[in-house]
Amino acid sequence: MEGEGTDIEGGGDDVGQSGVMDEDKTTSSVTSIDVWEWKERRWKPLAELAVARHGHALAYLGTQLIIIGGVTTIYMQALSNVESYCCERSAWIRGVASLPTPLSGHGAVTLPPASLM
Repeated sequence: MEGEGTDIEGGGDDVGQSGVMDEDKTTSSVTSIDVWEWKERRWKPLAELAVARHGHALAYLGTQLIIIGGVTTIYMQALSNVESYCCERSAWIRGVASLPTPLSGHGAVTLPPASLM
C-alpha cells in the first residue's frame, strides 16, 4: 500500500491510503493510521480515520497529526473534511473545522515556531 507520512517520535507513519482489496482486486481508500516501529521493524496500527481517504495532505503540528482533505473511493468525491489526532493523548480532536472547498492532491508544510526562524 502507498501512503503519505511524516515522522512521529522517531518512527514513520502511514495515514489514510489507497490499497488493492483482496476480495475483488479493486483500489479502495482505507482508514488506517499505521506507525513504523523501528525496533520491531514493522508497521503497527495506531488509529482509524473517520473517513477513508487518499490524496490528502498531512501535517504534524506539535503533538497532533492534521489530515486535510483528500479523496475517498467510498463516496467517489473530493473531501473538505479535516481530522486531527493527538499522538500524546492517543485521541481524536473533536470540532475541527472543515475546509471551505473540497481539496485533493494538495500539500501541507509544517514550519518551526516563528522564534526559531
